[in-house]
Amino acid sequence: MSWLINRDACRKPSPALSFDEMEQLLIRAYVKLVFMSKDRDGLRTAIVAQFGSLEVRLTEFCDAYIFQDKPPLWVEIYSHATYSMIDSRGFLEFSEEELSEAVGLIMQAKQHREIYH
Repeated sequence: MSWLINRDACRKPSPALSFDEMEQLLIRAYVKLVFMSKDRDGLRTAIVAQFGSLEVRLTEFCDAYIFQDKPPLWVEIYSHATYSMIDSRGFLEFSEEELSEAVGLIMQAKQHREIYH
């Protein structure tokens, strides 16, 4: 069986995406991290979604970073318009509670995306 992946659907979601649909995009990005190579700093980053100039990223930090008592997973909201990180939050694992919090962060950024253009 072959899988067809619509990469544009993952990167440029409809503005009408529901909480559950955004949760699915985040879970897919989390799974993608497993199959990605680490960069030279030991990071893996997957793009979850893009809303205009806002890009939502999921980054997994290397073991050295974890040993510094920092969460290994970070959801980051980056603005290409201002070339800056708008918001970010770290997570230890994507438990049901943390996953809900991460999606809430994304949905809030999506709702206020006009501010960052």
